[in-house]
Amino acid sequence: MVLVDDFSVIVVDDMQFSRTVVASALKGSGCQDVRLAENAADALEMLNERTADVVLVDWIMPGMDGLELLEAIRQMDERNQRYTAVIMFTGKEGDEAMIEAFAHGVDDYLRKPFNEAELVARVYAAGRMASLQNTLLETASAMEAENEQLRRINAIDPITQMGNRRYAMERLEVLLRQVSTRYGALSFSLVDIDGLAHINERYGYETGDEVLRTVGRRLRRSVRPLDDVARWGGGCYAVLMYYTSAERSPAAAIARLLNVIHRRGIETEQTRLPVTVSIGAVSLAHGEAPISSSALVSKAEENLALAKAQGKNRIILN
Repeated sequence: MVLVDDFSVIVVDDMQFSRTVVASALKGSGCQDVRLAENAADALEMLNERTADVVLVDWIMPGMDGLELLEAIRQMDERNQRYTAVIMFTGKEGDEAMIEAFAHGVDDYLRKPFNEAELVARVYAAGRMASLQNTLLETASAMEAENEQLRRINAIDPITQMGNRRYAMERLEVLLRQVSTRYGALSFSLVDIDGLAHINERYGYETGDEVLRTVGRRLRRSVRPLDDVARWGGGCYAVLMYYTSAERSPAAAIARLLNVIHRRGIETEQTRLPVTVSIGAVSLAHGEAPISSSALVSKAEENLALAKAQGKNRIILN
């Protein structure tokens, strides 16, 4: 019986004669990738070095028996996101042994002495099943990677490569839950570049994008590593800061955001531009009346509009 395929097979049996007979039958069918192990430890070492599609396991072996090896293979597969078909072969008599083996999760079961044609057919079927399972696992993994990439793309601003509004809102929800249920305080600031539309009109959008990216970098450098800076939209950034102490005022940190922008101009390919920002900020501490994320954002937007109306290059906090 010839069933040529590229399946990889490991035969585990402490009896050399039994290993040799199985290997001979498989190689005679066209399966050339057959490795032999005289105990479970050797089989696991082989699997660590290179995966296999099918493992034929003798039940009764010194040290780790066939069922224990099966469990070790399943754990290894779970870690590696892979599937290995396991066929148990044994000289045990009675249906109880077969039922026990299937209850432990073997894929197939053969009694010794076995018919070579049946052995080859069972290995071929198990190898085909393992191949299909691994194809499904690979497809699922690829889809998950694509979905993760889509999630990342949906949360990243393409111009600044920083988080976008969606990302900022997700982070704000997290911080609001932490402040309301645990401890600490947060501040949410909308930092809007003054006159960005004029820069775009006079110097072009490429220069405007340079200004936008530079402002983002300066804001990022002026806050702590665990603080969040995201592009809110247009020339506006959202800055989220969390404090473990509810008594700490965010005013100094928010003032730093204003100063880091206007204290020196921004160099672009065309010219050096003086740039300022206006900031509308809101803070919330543990123990204060709870507020929704949308209400908190609305308050920050009101404060930003007030900062613009009062002459720009200023902060309105709460």
